[in-house]
Amino acid sequence: MNTRALLDILHRDQVFGALNTRMQSLTALQRAWQAALPASLRPHSRVVGVEGNRLLVETESNAMAAKLRQLAPTLTRAIAQVQPELASLRLQVAPTASRVPARRRPSQPLSPEALGHFEALAETLPPSPLKAAVERLLETRKR
Repeated sequence: MNTRALLDILHRDQVFGALNTRMQSLTALQRAWQAALPASLRPHSRVVGVEGNRLLVETESNAMAAKLRQLAPTLTRAIAQVQPELASLRLQVAPTASRVPARRRPSQPLSPEALGHFEALAETLPPSPLKAAVERLLETRKR
């Protein structure tokens, strides 16, 4: 069966036809969204749906949501060119594991002198979260 025949079958079925229409609509909105964003912000958000007359956009952090709120008037105008009935945005913060993890700097080894200072500090501290943190640091660095 060729691709065209499969598409014809899918379009004749009401459920698949509706799903295909929705998918094409969301794809067009995602393209418009990406085109309206500055290049540096593009990888950090995505269109996830439509709710009434609002475009639902998922972003990875509160900081990114704040940046997008500043651009909301411009972004809303760009989206309205694709679907005029969309009048506003709803931003949802949803950090995901699939995003690129932050790069961790490799830890620098501590000199024997620095370790000695941390040991002396740990001995002088009363039982507290700070003392526990210093002791954990010493434990991991001595390995």
